[in-house]
Amino acid sequence: MKPISQVQQYQSLLLQGTWFAHISPSLQQWLLEYGKVLRFGAGQQIFAYGDTAQGIYAVLDGCVSISRYRDDGKEALLTLIDPAHWFGEITLFDKQQRTHRASSIADSVLLYVDGMDLMQLLAKHPQYWQDFGL
Repeated sequence: MKPISQVQQYQSLLLQGTWFAHISPSLQQWLLEYGKVLRFGAGQQIFAYGDTAQGIYAVLDGCVSISRYRDDGKEALLTLIDPAHWFGEITLFDKQQRTHRASSIADSVLLYVDGMDLMQLLAKHPQYWQDFGL
């Protein structure tokens, strides 16, 4: 019997999120296979405004804030992301730098899927573009 990977143990949690639950089982499996578990301490930056795109993330434990600096230099909180939700996908489409800042509010565990791996998948299976668009 093949052992369950560190990522696959989170499959039932991820299925609680609307997006992951509604994509095809083959795409779910691919994300679990290529995903890496990352840990961030409270207050640690995940990515910054202006960073080059590097992939997508799902919150497995903890909480992530998404914010942006306003014209007056103050930081505006846009949303908080809880477990089973994904973020960072906009750069898959626009290939631009990050437009927001993502930080861990509490000690957090994230699933990270590399952008280069995603682009290779989408080149082979363009039907998945619609899933990411949703």
